[in-house]
Order: sequence, then structure tokens, then C-alpha cells
Amino acid sequence: MTLALVCLAGAGGRVTAQEVSAGVRGGVTIPAGSYGDSASSLGTGWSVGLVGRADFDSSHFSVQLDAGYSANSIEGPPYGTVSDWQAGLGLVYRVLPASANLRPYVLLGGGVDYWQDNSGNGLTPALYGSAGFDLRLDPIMPYAEIQYRNVLTPGSNLKTIQLIFGLRYVVLAP
Repeated sequence: MTLALVCLAGAGGRVTAQEVSAGVRGGVTIPAGSYGDSASSLGTGWSVGLVGRADFDSSHFSVQLDAGYSANSIEGPPYGTVSDWQAGLGLVYRVLPASANLRPYVLLGGGVDYWQDNSGNGLTPALYGSAGFDLRLDPIMPYAEIQYRNVLTPGSNLKTIQLIFGLRYVVLAP
């Protein structure tokens, strides 16, 4: 993931990467509605993942790669678990300059998810939006984020809200 970010950052022509960071994340996955064709609902679950970000010089924009896994239990017939492997690319807008210590941001992204439940599995598109902040403590950056995910599964879409907590480490600095 870090290598992909370094290549992406170097391909920008006049726009050069100010820094590249990589890290881990985890958190709580909260259902945002019913799931599937049944009246079953999902219970609160969990998520883990990897994240990489390339921040661009003289800009409030960044590019972020995410990969992760989340799981929620099905609370009703047919009982079981909904598993969701995720990979995505997002555009980040930092409200304050990159040099600020506390940096609020918003993120819009999309990707692919491989979901699996009692009735089947599939590879499908997903869209997501986030709001969060990171705290610059060179070379580490703890962050917190709330993310709305819409995984375009057959029937009713899998919609969740993820409360994410993570830690990124600067692997390439100017």
C-alpha cells in the first residue's frame, strides 16, 4: 500500500507529495437500517484495516487508500454474520493547512467490497463519506473518523456507520 501511494504521489507532475503516511485502524460498525430481503436487522459489529495517505504540497487535498474487514451479526432469522472485505480510494480535503497540528478533514471515496452472509457472497461497488481529524505528533498521527458506507449488495444495500480510530506513521517526508 505504501509503495502504491509513493508511486501515485510521484505521478502528479507539478504537484508533489509533501508526505506519505501509512497505518492501522479499527473501530465499531453500526448498522444504518435493515439488511437483505428479511426483516432481520444487524447488530453492532467491528472493523479493522490498513490506511495509506499521500498529502500534496501547497494543497488542502490528499489521496487515501484503505483496505479493511468488518463483521456484523444478523439478529433474527436466518441468524449468522455479514462479513465485508473492503478496498477503496478516497479524496481527502483538509480544512486547515497541512502544517497545522490538529487537522480536521472530510473524505469522499469509493471502492469494491467482497461481502458474505448466509445466503451468498459477491464482489460489489461501495461508496463512502467521512469526517474526522488527525493530530500531528511527528512522525505519528493518531486520528478519529466517522464514516458512512453504502455497499451496493443485492436487495437492500448494506449501510453502516463506522466509528474509526487509527494511527498513521509518516514513511516519506519532504
